[in-house]
Order: sequence, then structure tokens, then C-alpha cells
Amino acid sequence: MTQGRLDPAGRRELARLVAEDGLSPREAAGRLGVTEGTARRMVARWYAAYEAEQLFDGEGEREWTPPVPRRAPTATRRRVAGVALVMAFVPVGAFASAALFGGDDADPSGPRGVKAGATDFQASAARAPRGKNTTLAAHVNGSSVRAYARPDGRARSRVVRARRNEGRNLPLVLLVDKRRTRWLKVSLPTRPNLSTGWIRRRGVRLRVNEWRLRVELSKHRILLWRGDRFISSHRIGVGKSVTPTPRGRYYFTDLVKPPNPDGLYGSYAFGLSAHSKVVTSFGTGDGQIGVHGTNNPKGLGRNVSSGCIRVADSVIQSYARHLPLGTPVVIRR
Repeated sequence: MTQGRLDPAGRRELARLVAEDGLSPREAAGRLGVTEGTARRMVARWYAAYEAEQLFDGEGEREWTPPVPRRAPTATRRRVAGVALVMAFVPVGAFASAALFGGDDADPSGPRGVKAGATDFQASAARAPRGKNTTLAAHVNGSSVRAYARPDGRARSRVVRARRNEGRNLPLVLLVDKRRTRWLKVSLPTRPNLSTGWIRRRGVRLRVNEWRLRVELSKHRILLWRGDRFISSHRIGVGKSVTPTPRGRYYFTDLVKPPNPDGLYGSYAFGLSAHSKVVTSFGTGDGQIGVHGTNNPKGLGRNVSSGCIRVADSVIQSYARHLPLGTPVVIRR
């Protein structure tokens, strides 16, 4: 091992220092006796390999800790695991709107609706087999759907409509809880929280989703899985005691993007099927809770919001690239 190069043993040690000990490339370089540039270049290569594996990059999260492996990792696995810390050393960028979310302060610039997740990812997910750690999302062919109290067209019903943004309808997506031949039991993005209903199978497109999130309020963490594989953990800001983040099983209903990515709400904001139990109206919205970025990373790890869940802006960018609408989000104490 020389000042400008790392031999195989040195590369394995660099992966261990970054992935397991949580050192920055600069600190790891000093420990190994190589230049900071050498360590950064090596970690950047691992990041590229990590992206090729379609895993998350752990952007903006220095405290990420990889899960304990069940078996000794190979050199390749070490390289992939190490990448989750790479973007911790990229400066974090500086939006839920009043028209959409009631969980945080308004961004007067307003949102723009965008498509969640990469198109190629959604297509591959739709072809994937249904497993125990996958869910189904029903994409409604239209701007409204009638939900029934039971799978019977004569039962009590209500019309669920798509949210509107800048004069246009956002996608109407429902998380599927149960399936029958002609009916689907779905979670509804309406008040009261955790409402469900039955919709007819015709008129919707079903998509399989491997991703799922869990929010741990007391620990101020948001955890991500793909199937049965743990992907990442990040610090979050959550609701204050007077405006708490509601607990329960919800899902991503829509994704919006502000004209100013350096604003209060970051680059993107996912709407949740959850609503604040305290804030019943906010601007023209109905108190919908969101998961969004922030230009104030100091608020992460604290109870700072009016109910929304704040993540590092780089993290919400990763979520927007990979997570489709309908992704389940379990919020617990």
C-alpha cells in the first residue's frame, strides 16, 4: 500500500471503516495512510456499483449503520455496503404546499405534480411475482372511484376523488389490502385516518411494489426495505407534541415538486394518506401529512414540524427516483 494506491487488503479495510465504523473518507484515509482523494475516488466507484444494483445510496446520512450480516460478506458485498455512506459527504441541498399538505408551513411558490419512481423500475415491479414482502397498488383509470362499505354494489358508498394541483388532477392511487375476483379492499386517502373501502376490480391497473418504509417517531428514524432486504435508515424531523405525527399504516398518494428546490420543503414532497388530527385545514388543503425534504438539516432528529415528516433533501431525492406511489409507510411510536 502506497500513499496514492490501495491494495486489496487496504480496500477491504476502507470499506470496513466507512460502512461499519462510520468514518468519513478523510478520516479513513488518515487511518490508512493514503490521500483523501484516493479514498474518495474509491468510495465513488463503490457508489456507482451500488446504483447499478438499484439500491439506495444513503445520501445525507452519516449515522447510517448497516445490518449485521448473517454470513461473512465477500469483498463485493463490502463494497456495496460501503456506498450507503458515500453521499454523507455531499453538501445537503437547501415543500409541501399549502394546497396539498397541512403538516408544515406553506411554500408560496406552490408545487408541481411529478411522476414517482423511475419508469423502468415501475415496469419491472409490475411484472414481479407477488411475495410476502410485496404490496399491490391500484392505479385508478380516471380522477375518481366509488368505494363501498362491503363488496356489494348496493352497499353504502362514497366517491373518492383525485387531489388537484395547479388546476390538474394528480394520480389517484390506492393501497390494496385484500383481493377478490371482482373486488379490491383498499386503504383510502381520506379522513378519518385508516379508512378503507371496497372498489370494483375493473377500471384500475394493479402494480406490484417491493418497497416499504417504517417511521419510528421516538427514535426519529425512517427505515427502508426492498422485499426482505433492509436498505437504509435516516434521521427525520417529526411533529411537535401539540401537532403530533399520526400513527398507523399509510401510503404514498402523490408526489409534488416545488419550483424552488432550495425552499423550506426541499426538492420533493410525497403526500401520505394520513391527515393531522389537530390541523384540519391549511391554506386550501385539508391537513394532509407529507414526507418531504428540508433546507434546514438541523431540524432532523427533533420534534419540529406541524405533523409532517422531514428528511434530508438528498434522501427525498432518492425516494422520488425509486419509490412508486402506493409505497406503504408504517408510522409507530
